[in-house]
Amino acid sequence: LTKNGMPRVYISDPRGKQYRKRNDDDLNAAAEDVRSGMSLRKAAENHNLHYSTLQRWVKANGKSKKTELNICDKKGVVVERFKDNMPGVEFAVSFLKRHAKSITPRICQNIKRTRAAVSPEQINNYFNYLEKSIVGVVQKAAENHNLHYSTLQRWVKANGKRKKIGGQTVLDEEMENMIVERLVKCAEWGYPMDTMDLRMIVKHICDKKGVVVKRFKDNMPGVEFALSFLKRHAKSITPRICQNIKRARAAVSPEQINNYFNYLEKSIEGVPPSNIINYDETNLSDDPGRSKVIAKKGMKYPERIMNSTKSSTSIMFAVSGDGYVLPTYVVYKSTYLYGPWRNGAPKGTRFNCSKSGWFDTKCFEDWVFTVAIPYLKKLDGPKVLIGDNLSSHLSCDAIKMCDDIGAKFVFLPANSTHLTQPLDVAFFRPLKQAWRTILKEWKKGPGRKEPSVPKSIFPTLLDKLITALEPNRISNIKSGFEKCGIIPLNRNKVLSMIPSANTPESSIEDSFVIEDSVLNILKELRYETPPNTRTKRTRLNVEPGRSVGISSSESDNGEDEERVDNPDVVLLDIDAPDIINVDEMNTDTPDNNDPDEINSNKTDSNVQTIPVTIAPNVKYVQINNTIKTVQNVYDVDILDINVGDWLLVQYHSDMYVCKVSKVGVIEFEGQFLRKKPSIRKDSGFMLFVYPQVSDEYEFMYDQVIGKLDPPIIKRGIHKFNILPPYAISKTEIC
Repeated sequence: LTKNGMPRVYISDPRGKQYRKRNDDDLNAAAEDVRSGMSLRKAAENHNLHYSTLQRWVKANGKSKKTELNICDKKGVVVERFKDNMPGVEFAVSFLKRHAKSITPRICQNIKRTRAAVSPEQINNYFNYLEKSIVGVVQKAAENHNLHYSTLQRWVKANGKRKKIGGQTVLDEEMENMIVERLVKCAEWGYPMDTMDLRMIVKHICDKKGVVVKRFKDNMPGVEFALSFLKRHAKSITPRICQNIKRARAAVSPEQINNYFNYLEKSIEGVPPSNIINYDETNLSDDPGRSKVIAKKGMKYPERIMNSTKSSTSIMFAVSGDGYVLPTYVVYKSTYLYGPWRNGAPKGTRFNCSKSGWFDTKCFEDWVFTVAIPYLKKLDGPKVLIGDNLSSHLSCDAIKMCDDIGAKFVFLPANSTHLTQPLDVAFFRPLKQAWRTILKEWKKGPGRKEPSVPKSIFPTLLDKLITALEPNRISNIKSGFEKCGIIPLNRNKVLSMIPSANTPESSIEDSFVIEDSVLNILKELRYETPPNTRTKRTRLNVEPGRSVGISSSESDNGEDEERVDNPDVVLLDIDAPDIINVDEMNTDTPDNNDPDEINSNKTDSNVQTIPVTIAPNVKYVQINNTIKTVQNVYDVDILDINVGDWLLVQYHSDMYVCKVSKVGVIEFEGQFLRKKPSIRKDSGFMLFVYPQVSDEYEFMYDQVIGKLDPPIIKRGIHKFNILPPYAISKTEIC
């Protein structure tokens, strides 16, 4: 009920329980109408306001309680819900929420007072400058290129470098591009790197820069990183199966190629392509090779029953620059030729035989007389035969015969046929592929029970091979001559396949880091592996039926038997007593914890007590139960052995002279000399020379007999002032 006792009527609001949104401007305008004499109700209706709302606004004189700042203590107002008139945290959070459009809580950083002293005038001047110089330019550029202003502004601020969407790489794009350039350069120089080398390079770069990548274990990238790296740079690098070439082939230099083309340019000047012949022999093996087959999933070793051997048949091929293939020339491994070995061969094929099955000088001369010259006689103008410099291809009779018909021989540079010979570059590979296919089909069919390809069947298979090459014959041959820079003459075709020494330009600091990383990998590839030292081979005097152990300390039954391995050496020092018991000196019980003492106390089981008269600067050495004497040999301490000293070293059952090349703690390395055969035993000197193959060997200190005086060297012969060692009998030393 209302105050007058009338029932209260509620009018439903179509907006539900939402409060009507008011505007301060509407309230101020309605308040001005009230002050000018209009009633509150009429002013509220005119401005679409509620009567009570307008009434409270006029009463508050245009100041809403919602926006009024309650500064309690200053105004003397006591708020009961505040403890000691101190608002709580909820009040602060509510206050920030009410004014979220103007203020917001942020984490600040501390600055010095000098930075805080910047005046507002300076800030205004700076922003005015930006608005005039940058903002205007960015806006205009965005309009010209149909871009949004904020997009272009962020791009300019980032200097054209923005992070990619998704996960970020460990190294930036510039660094990865430099690594790619180095990988390509290593591959060009014959030292291609695999994914493990790539991971090691990245690890070295991170360690060098002090970067710790948490997702790498010990800063070592995983296999997934290498695969992702290759995927990102798929346009520049790709994993490939490489083939090994000898160092002699890799040593072909641009100077050799340029000299070859300088002479070739004069030799083929004015010669038509049909008159330029390239010849070379190859072999067709009896093995069809491995191929993919369908097998059970998880089967480790699928096998195919098919006979194959390592035998092969040599064939000489010759092609001209216009794509013509001369008749083939077959060489069998046999002493005689038989009629069935020629049946079914291609037209014009010639046959021969040799004991080895390879081309020798007689076979090459016969090919020149029966195949090359008959073809060259049909051609007009100068002719050129290009081939490798194999010794069997150098025949004076063949060169003279070709010279009579106006044909010249041009030999390729040594070890360069993989670059300069058209047959090797573009013809032999499709030839071998087609041969393996034909051989596999024959072994599956008629030849499945044959142990190898019979010589009577080989001509038929050869005819199928020549037919299979016919569709692409001309294009393959021409592309081979073009790739080798012969037709047309272009030396850059070959030089482009030889690595250059140009270094790609890059950032100096990053380049140093990458060069250092790649250099470490190359050093490990070339230098870290110790060279294989060739050990001396001695013949063992083993009785028939007796076994041999791995060292001289092993024995079958512990009995007194003659050793067959390294004999022990007993050095009789000049400071020793006149009567020396060799058995007692070597049979003392060694210390089990001292390996050096154990090695030095090895003893022969068949030793006798021998009285010895000691001479100055004389060494007595026991070898195989025989005491030998050597004069002018001096004692040397282990600490007095230096690089360059000459020593007399015992090895197996003889003594050798060596020059020390490396000094270790207890191990040494030296270059050993050999005795010169012609020696005058009564001259008082011994002559030694270095062997043709350097003989370097490691030895221990207990193998050193003594130190020698420096020799007299003349014409490579080393003359030492020592007498030849001779054996001492019991009667001589008693």
